[in-house]
Amino acid sequence: MHTTELNAVWGGGFAGEGFIKNPGFESVISLPREFGGIGLGASPEDLLLNAVGSCYLITLGIVLEKRSIKHTLALKAHMDTELGPPPKVKRIILRPTVRVNQPDQLKIDVFERAKMMCLVSQALAGNVSIEVSPIILALDKGGESR
Repeated sequence: MHTTELNAVWGGGFAGEGFIKNPGFESVISLPREFGGIGLGASPEDLLLNAVGSCYLITLGIVLEKRSIKHTLALKAHMDTELGPPPKVKRIILRPTVRVNQPDQLKIDVFERAKMMCLVSQALAGNVSIEVSPIILALDKGGESR
């Protein structure tokens, strides 16, 4: 079993601020201005989007590696949140850019497989819609994008 730990402090209410830290990561935190916060540092929404995006990108890399597909990856992501009350994350859109040697041979199932295997996506399943809209490009012979 893998365990992840977080140390956090918070001062105040809506307009408060805090600090989070775990091995390899630390940040000032607050609520975004849209929720009545001060908009300083990372918000819980930022952290959620970063968790989903990074988990998906890493998992997609693993899926491609297991299929012996040489690749480079990049990702842009977007999250829509209703302000409420109560506030609710409605959907997350992931836009991976995948560069491979033979784009026409890349099967679209790799993108759905990565979403299903990502631990963060699994945790959100049934609560938040996660859409994947990939861009597939070719690598040149030296492994660089064209």
